[in-house]
Amino acid sequence: MSRVTTSLFFAGLLAAGVAAQNDVIYYPFVSGKGKQVRNLANPSLPGTIVGSTVAKPWTTGKTNSALRGASNQVPKTVNAVDTGWKPNLKGDFTVAWFMKQENFPGTSLSYLFSNVGSFRCFTNGAARKGLSIKAWGGMPSTLSTSTDIQALAAKGWVHVACVVDWTGSKAATWYINGEVDKVLPLTAGANLIGKSNLFIGRHFYASIPWVYNTDEFRFSTRAASPAEVAAWAAMTPGGAGAYNVIPACGTARLAANGSPSLGNLKFQMTVTGPKGSPVLLSIGSDPSLKFDVGAIYPSLKGCQWASKPLFFLTSNTGAGTGIIPFPIPNNTAYRGVMLWNQALVLGYPSSKTQATNGLNLFIN
Repeated sequence: MSRVTTSLFFAGLLAAGVAAQNDVIYYPFVSGKGKQVRNLANPSLPGTIVGSTVAKPWTTGKTNSALRGASNQVPKTVNAVDTGWKPNLKGDFTVAWFMKQENFPGTSLSYLFSNVGSFRCFTNGAARKGLSIKAWGGMPSTLSTSTDIQALAAKGWVHVACVVDWTGSKAATWYINGEVDKVLPLTAGANLIGKSNLFIGRHFYASIPWVYNTDEFRFSTRAASPAEVAAWAAMTPGGAGAYNVIPACGTARLAANGSPSLGNLKFQMTVTGPKGSPVLLSIGSDPSLKFDVGAIYPSLKGCQWASKPLFFLTSNTGAGTGIIPFPIPNNTAYRGVMLWNQALVLGYPSSKTQATNGLNLFIN
């Protein structure tokens, strides 16, 4: 199979990975001009800059360009994005972004996002100098961090994320610059049926704008992992790392050969194990599917599987190492994708079967 053919094949698989991650909005604000905002999570649903009264709606971002902040002081201005998306939430969600002060926030309310209903995120008011998310349909009804985000954003770019993980940890976690800032126990998950579009950069009412420049804005209807949030905050280049390393799984290992960066058509994964063993590799959307492999192979009791498969690939260890080409197209739609992979190295008799460590890929 040629490099071009395999690249096209894996492009389709990566597209499946993007869709499976339930990412609704990803605005890297790359164009720096015009009114249309590219949405890498869903290219068919671009955002639109609406009602802008600032001199220039775009500014220099954390990377490339950013959405310029408006002013909540007299004379007020506005600069916002109509996402075209009505936020329907059930259970989990994640919102993340970079922010930097454009205009002094004063004490008036300033809204990062809102829609009629009024699912919203803001600073000042009840949030004081921190941040609050309200009307998300879960409990507690308000998700707040008291960290002085205004002081941090006045000094430069700061990354913020809020992860609501009802199906997993039953907690909402605020992150500042990739580090856990506050954990809030939940008694109910997200439950919201949106009836109007979500706006970024203002309350639904244009008179209450966001005074901060905004970059790398993401919204997902899933709970992002701590590793993802840390990678977003660090703007990490494409990278790979082992996880779920358990001695009970055996000595077989899964590793990366090269960097999983956009356009790297030579990227590979390698599996080491007993010579000539068939390999079944799970390419997973997240590590949430967990079970004891010993339920299938008794000799592997205590070995945990942690890869929710999108698809499987097969290989053979040959002389002790199996090479699995995984060419990554130069397509920004795959930027920021996380994959959680693990393999079985099949043995004969079955008591010689091993499982590898997990291998997390961050494509960037």
